[in-house]
Amino acid sequence: MPDIRFRDHAEFHGQVLRSTLACAGLAAAVATLESLSGRSLPLSALAASGGVALAWGLAPPRSARAWIQALGAVGLATLVGLLAARRDLALGGALFGAALGLYAGASLERLGRAIAVLAGALAVPLAGQVAQALLDLGVGALVHPALGHGLVGGAFGFVAGTVAGLGRQLFMRRDPVENAYAAARSNLRGELLELTERGVETRRRVLAALAGRPAEERGPLAKAVDELALKVIAVAARFGEVDRDGQSESAEALVARIDALGRKIEETEDPVARGHWRTAHDALLAQLGHVRQISVSRERAMARLASYQATLERLHLAAVHHRTADTERFAAEMRPIMDQLSAAGRDLECDAHGIGESTAAADEVMSAQQSGASASSSN
Repeated sequence: MPDIRFRDHAEFHGQVLRSTLACAGLAAAVATLESLSGRSLPLSALAASGGVALAWGLAPPRSARAWIQALGAVGLATLVGLLAARRDLALGGALFGAALGLYAGASLERLGRAIAVLAGALAVPLAGQVAQALLDLGVGALVHPALGHGLVGGAFGFVAGTVAGLGRQLFMRRDPVENAYAAARSNLRGELLELTERGVETRRRVLAALAGRPAEERGPLAKAVDELALKVIAVAARFGEVDRDGQSESAEALVARIDALGRKIEETEDPVARGHWRTAHDALLAQLGHVRQISVSRERAMARLASYQATLERLHLAAVHHRTADTERFAAEMRPIMDQLSAAGRDLECDAHGIGESTAAADEVMSAQQSGASASSSN
């Protein structure tokens, strides 16, 4: 499931409060002006002033440059909103809000900006419907037009600020471990896939079990678990690439070819041919050594993956068992497990380095063998 988080509650409360007060004050001022002048203000002026109020409420400019950007966004929102409103009022409100949402979410990442735009497009039409409903109920005529319209404007600002503010504050936390696992999973097969899946699933259970612990206890444990999980996935992905791309023969097949070349060397009387057979024989011997090294590195890493899985399961059981334990007791129980996680991480790094060196060396030997074969053919 997506991990949806909230950026800043205090900022959100400020956004809602500023939007409410700004729209309430603007509506009261407009009602007063219209009452004194006996004329209604142009729709463009109302839209522009409302845009300024919402822009200040959602993301108050703090510099001259920021004010220029805010006024530019308000001008764009007013233009597209009024043009679209000629065809459909709700569409005009949605585009008006979307332009303001683009301004409010300008400092966010791409997904955050998209959410802010969508929230703005929803906020203005929804707030407009609430305000219209209040006007239909006669709230605008309560006591005094300025007071009544101030209440309606405040309701508009509250709804618009809440919805658009949520769009700016909500974000989806990206899990690097889950992302790495999703990227590597398609290249994994058999026991390697099974061990990696079990490790990732146990890591999820560990984090769920640690969720109730204080942040100072949970943080180091979660960080160690995540770091090791990323190393496991990296090693598993490397082995997956070797399994997928490896075109070399098995050790048994290489031994058979080496024996056959040995017999050819013994049977051949021509010294030039014997030299070429000897070159091929030596290249196959070197290739056999690297294939065996890769096999040993793979077996060791698979054993370490199983050991890592067992350590994670132990951590999960300890976290569940000591869920209500005091801090010192919990730390004492976790310390040896943390040491095991750290050691396992170092071992996995060594395995990844070893498999990389072995496969690179094997590739060089195979290239040399192919070059030797080409030279032999040319002679």
